[in-house]
Amino acid sequence: MENKRLESWGLIIIGVTSLAFGIQCFLEPANIVAGGITGIGIVLNEITMSRFSIPTPLWLVNIAFNLPLIFLAWKIKGRSFMVKTIGTSLLFSVMLLLFQEISFYTQDTILSAVYGGGFMGLGLGLVIGQGSTTGGVDLIAFLMDRVWKGSSISVKILVMDALVIFWGMAVFGGSQGIYALVAVVVCEICTRNIL
Repeated sequence: MENKRLESWGLIIIGVTSLAFGIQCFLEPANIVAGGITGIGIVLNEITMSRFSIPTPLWLVNIAFNLPLIFLAWKIKGRSFMVKTIGTSLLFSVMLLLFQEISFYTQDTILSAVYGGGFMGLGLGLVIGQGSTTGGVDLIAFLMDRVWKGSSISVKILVMDALVIFWGMAVFGGSQGIYALVAVVVCEICTRNIL
């Protein structure tokens, strides 16, 4: 039993690292808003930097948005699920912080979208496969699964990500929205194949 728990947490750590790496090192430097709480964070950072010259780090946005979701989900999903999700969400924020100064963006936005989406999909697949989430839209998708049946969790995440992408398009322009859609589709394919 202990070995199974250690293996599960090992896969969660790999997944969270992959997810944070894809977002922080490929998508965020290219201004690709591929949905989720981190997508909201990328848009908020652009707004606060352009208007007030104040950065809004992704790790901070992740914590701030996830706290109310975690409290809500505690009652619905139960203690054991939420303990794992809280640990995973905090670990994700730490990984975002660790990767925040690393960028692999080389002015080739399509490659950033593909690599970022691929790393995100691998990470999400590993985390969700272990019965956890990083919070944010993943957690919302888990909660919605009780009432919105007939579609996979990855499809629910895709729908919610689309809403965030439209907001990103309003801020960064239509072409960035196309790159975001590429990243989300690659992410969804990778997540589905891992699950």
